[in-house]
Amino acid sequence: MGNGTSIRVFYGASQADGDASPARVITNSPVGGNTGSLFLDTFHNRLYVGDDTIGVRVFDNASGINGPTASTRLVTGFGTVFGVAVDTTANDILYVSNRDGAGSYQISVFTASTANGAATPSRTITPTGLSNVNLSVGGISLDAVNDRLYVAGATNATVMVFDGASTANVNGQIPPTRTLTFPNTISSVVIDAVNNRLYAVSLGAIYILNNASAATDPITVTGILALSGGSFTAVAVSP
Repeated sequence: MGNGTSIRVFYGASQADGDASPARVITNSPVGGNTGSLFLDTFHNRLYVGDDTIGVRVFDNASGINGPTASTRLVTGFGTVFGVAVDTTANDILYVSNRDGAGSYQISVFTASTANGAATPSRTITPTGLSNVNLSVGGISLDAVNDRLYVAGATNATVMVFDGASTANVNGQIPPTRTLTFPNTISSVVIDAVNNRLYAVSLGAIYILNNASAATDPITVTGILALSGGSFTAVAVSP
C-alpha cells in the first residue's frame, strides 16, 4: 500500500480488518517524492513504484526489504507518472503512463529488467482520438497473457483498451482498439485476467465489468462498490 513517501506491507491481507499495523514499512532513501502507483512482480520478487514526481523506483528483493531503502534502479525522464505495469513473460516490458514536460500524455515502454536512469523508451504509445487529439491517461493494467493494455482516461469516464500492446506502436500516435465508457471519471483500472473481469475506479465507486475482453460501448456494469463516506483511489485483486 502506497502512503505518500512510504510503502506499507501487510501480511495475511485477506484476513486483515480494522486499524491493522503493517508488518513492514519501506521508506524512500533519500527521502522525497510521492508513491502514486505500484506493481509487484512476484515472479522476480521485484517491486515497481510509480513516484508521481521523481520517476519509477525499482526495488529488488521486495519480500525482504524494510525501513529506509534506496531503490535498486530509478527510471527518470518523466513529467508526472500515473501508473506502472510490467509484462513478466518473455516480453520483459515495463509500461509507464505519464505526462511529459510539454503536457503530452503517453505510455512509455522500456525493457523492464534493465531500464535505469534517464532511459530512452523503446517505444512511446500516444493515445490519440479524432483529429489527432492527445487523449489523457491515468492508471494502467496489463493482461500479459492476451497482450492487452487497459488505460484509465483520468480526466474522463473512459477506459481505453489497446490490443497487441507489446508491439503497439513504433510511430507513437495510436487510437485505442476499444473505448469503454463508465458513469463517472475513471482514475485507475485493474484487470482480473483469470476471470476476464475489469475493475474501474472512480472517486465514489468501483465499477465491475465482466467479459472485459469482448465488452464494447454501451457497456452494462456487472456491479458497483460504493462508499458511504470518503473516496476510492485504487484497487487490487487476488483472483
